[in-house]
Amino acid sequence: MKKGISLVELILAIALLAVIVVAATGIDVAARYFFKSSDSKTRVINDASFILEHMHKYVSRAHGHASNFGYVVADPNTLRIRLDASVSGFTAGFTPADFTDDIWVQYRFSPSANRMEFCSNWDPATGSCSGGTGVEILSQRVISHVDPGRRVFTLSPDLTSVLVDIEARYDPAQSADVRDNPEANLRTAIFFGSHSFN
Repeated sequence: MKKGISLVELILAIALLAVIVVAATGIDVAARYFFKSSDSKTRVINDASFILEHMHKYVSRAHGHASNFGYVVADPNTLRIRLDASVSGFTAGFTPADFTDDIWVQYRFSPSANRMEFCSNWDPATGSCSGGTGVEILSQRVISHVDPGRRVFTLSPDLTSVLVDIEARYDPAQSADVRDNPEANLRTAIFFGSHSFN
């Protein structure tokens, strides 16, 4: 007598295979979703970190003294920093007492455009970028703080550092969502260099 597979055994095998396929598909979908949300969060944090690293490079080179600071928080969204032009590679020789040959750089958060801008040659006389350098956009993921009392730039009480508070979202035009549109808030104090408080 020939032994074969019965209809019941065939149905059980197909049902078992279907359970395995559904479980594997569920794991794959969950893994892809987790990867996407992790990738989005990482991009937001990287954007905000890049801004802070960029600022640190210039803030730590601020040049001035007690009666003529090398930095100005013009408003809660604007930070200006004076650099000794010789240190910046524009002239020969270090001229700490001569501020006339120095350059100013500016960081500005534009709430309407959700971006952090950098001007490498800000002109105090005209109040704008000059020298053909234009404005560099560091990130287009920076958002306005929900709390209006919070500021992007604040000088520390002892005037030795600037406190930077950046809030960024993967898609600033959409509301925050932990999984689909994550946001990150980075706060730090960056200390000024080359200042005499005598």
